[in-house]
Amino acid sequence: MKVLSIDVETGGLTPETSLIEIGMVYADLDDPGAETPCARIVFMHENLIITPYCCGLHTDLLNEIAKVHNAEWWMETVEEGYSYATVRAGEPEALSEHTTTYVTPEGGDKAMRQTLDLLEVDNWREQPVVIAGKSPVFDVGFLLANKCLEELRYHRRLMDPAILYAYPSDEVPPDLQTCLDRAAMTYTVSHTAVEDARVVVYLLRKGLMPSNLGIKTLT
Repeated sequence: MKVLSIDVETGGLTPETSLIEIGMVYADLDDPGAETPCARIVFMHENLIITPYCCGLHTDLLNEIAKVHNAEWWMETVEEGYSYATVRAGEPEALSEHTTTYVTPEGGDKAMRQTLDLLEVDNWREQPVVIAGKSPVFDVGFLLANKCLEELRYHRRLMDPAILYAYPSDEVPPDLQTCLDRAAMTYTVSHTAVEDARVVVYLLRKGLMPSNLGIKTLT
């Protein structure tokens, strides 16, 4: 099964004014050795609404946004009427190891289309994409509010690794770090969108192994 793992980083709970970053990883869960293309979108708000807690959580990301805001190439992009610009890893303007599309809030859908093409998501215009994430209902809601899923056809069943690592005694499904601990995986939740989206893929691959699900395989 191929999934588009999406993680959203925000400055709060107000979708239209606090979406900061989208990280995406396109992965084949059945092939641990397969390449997992990844990319990110960073939103360049003129007036970002952010809580004090999120300021501390996203210090590096906010510093990156500030640098891009003051960069001549970004100023020229906006002055020329463009809503987004893509910077690939290794280019002189790159501030991240991942291909990044910087976008004004109104250009979210265009940036999403661009990123899906970069990731070579199979037939995303024709076939529903299976979306995975650490809190996919919340993240998809944010993306819908920002009109970032205008053209993407996605399957109504979303994949959340929490169900694979939940205990009957849990009052609520476990968060991502608890899932990692229960899976005995050494990764940590970084609150950076691409890395957390990648961790979701690792958890799904491990949790869906036939031996973990009690499925007998023929040999």
